[in-house]
Amino acid sequence: MSGQKSVEVEAPGAADFSKAFEGRTFLSVNHNIENITSSFAAHIGEDKRFKLITRNHAVFILGIIAGVNETLWKAYGYGPAKNVLERPDNFTRYTTLMLRLKALYEKYLTEKRIKAENIIEDLEYIMLELFDFSREIMKQSRCEQPQNH
Repeated sequence: MSGQKSVEVEAPGAADFSKAFEGRTFLSVNHNIENITSSFAAHIGEDKRFKLITRNHAVFILGIIAGVNETLWKAYGYGPAKNVLERPDNFTRYTTLMLRLKALYEKYLTEKRIKAENIIEDLEYIMLELFDFSREIMKQSRCEQPQNH
């Protein structure tokens, strides 16, 4: 790996965040995350710096994140959560969470010394927060649907 230039990656600040997602929709952010989870899983699945059980665990968590993300996409695409996911507060919460995943992946790619337990812990926190977010979106979506008596 000699001659390879190391790039320092920082999570965007609030101003950068608002600029980065200006004019974007939930759907466009959601599609970007699909690529990140699959690439992250592919890289970490081959990473010999981690024990096999740790690699498998990380790939499993990334699969869960991808699955929840797909569920949100379907809720958006088929209508029940479209308006809810486009609300500024929900969109900001979702993109903030996904930016954390993206920043973790970029950190993983650029750092030579990686602590597997830190990666797993960060992935688990993102997964749990995404679960909470998804549950909240589903609750909000039901509230907006017409009530049939």
